[in-house]
Amino acid sequence: TYLGSPGDELYSISAAASMSTYPAVAVDLSGNVYVAGYNGGSTFAGHPVTPLAGIDSYVFVIKMNSTGTNLLYSAFFAGTGVDIAGAIAVDSAGNAYVTGSTTSDNFPTVNAPQTTFYGNSSDPNAFVTEVNAAGTALVYSTYLSGSGSFWGRGIAVDHSENAYVTGTASASGSTPFPLVKAISSTPSAGFLTEVSAGGGTFAYSTYLPAGIGYGIAVDSTGAAYVTGSTVPTPAPAQGYVLKVNAGGTSVGYGPVLLGNTSTTTTLQTI
Repeated sequence: TYLGSPGDELYSISAAASMSTYPAVAVDLSGNVYVAGYNGGSTFAGHPVTPLAGIDSYVFVIKMNSTGTNLLYSAFFAGTGVDIAGAIAVDSAGNAYVTGSTTSDNFPTVNAPQTTFYGNSSDPNAFVTEVNAAGTALVYSTYLSGSGSFWGRGIAVDHSENAYVTGTASASGSTPFPLVKAISSTPSAGFLTEVSAGGGTFAYSTYLPAGIGYGIAVDSTGAAYVTGSTVPTPAPAQGYVLKVNAGGTSVGYGPVLLGNTSTTTTLQTI
């Protein structure tokens, strides 16, 4: 199926007036499929759209049935800047959790631990948003950032509906990244944050001691497993795996580097 606005076919993924790209996907226990991405057009032609918040169709979330034959909902939320989804997860009740980046100072904030935008048109802030199971409302939506550039790259959710977010960090300026029970308070290229169920608070939030965070999973105890790429050292960049114990109390193990110093054998997450 195609998702997007009328226009050119782009990357054989979607059709959009300018673009409908950066797709991320998750599946619930019933096999329903959830897709999030960026729509550069002002419409989402051919599909019913529920505007949850914002001015234009920038971050979209769609839900399809398990056979891919029926669109169960199509929703979008945005501010007036550039808002891009980076990852999506879904809980056992069918609520969708999206992270990404925004340059909007009026991005929707609902039950938000952070309501202030600290970026600008060239320095995005990360965001975390939960869409309810019906696709009709935002359960919560928050910035996750300090001064500088921050991107949400990966998201996971546990059985208690706590969301775990990792991404890219490039801190600059006077406002620090929100640190809560931090394993590392030293600014680095990546971050890890747990958002409590329903929003409202960051249960813990830390810079990553390893590098950029690109992917994340969570186990039944609430321990988070982050993978990404080392930046700036060791060089060349190497993939890594890091376990953070439940509650962000300590490092379970790692970072385990997935490569060596040879440029021919180094594994990288890009």
